[in-house]
Amino acid sequence: MLLRRFERAFSTRAPKLRDLVVLAPGVAERHGLAAGDVAKVILHDVKDASTPYRLQIPHSLEKPWFSGADIVLADPNALQPAPEPPGDQCCGSSCPNCVWIRHWAECQEWELEQKAA
Repeated sequence: MLLRRFERAFSTRAPKLRDLVVLAPGVAERHGLAAGDVAKVILHDVKDASTPYRLQIPHSLEKPWFSGADIVLADPNALQPAPEPPGDQCCGSSCPNCVWIRHWAECQEWELEQKAA
């Protein structure tokens, strides 16, 4: 029961930075993104409610903006990259174990795992 609730909550969450997404069912091709094409969220602007997600589309130089209703997670049950640490966790003194350095390393490992899979 708890597992199903977790899976349901995870699969319906909104895309985040670096998530892999596809067009939502029923949405026509837009800005070169066709049904079945996987794109990567490269920017999430929470101030713009109409089109908060900027996507990197494979084999395209365009980086268009999409609304949350137009895209869904490519694989809701797949592992996603580590979320960004809160900004207040960094002291700004260039520590060798800075949260941003660790976050960058985790993202690099995640991308290598995705390419290997």
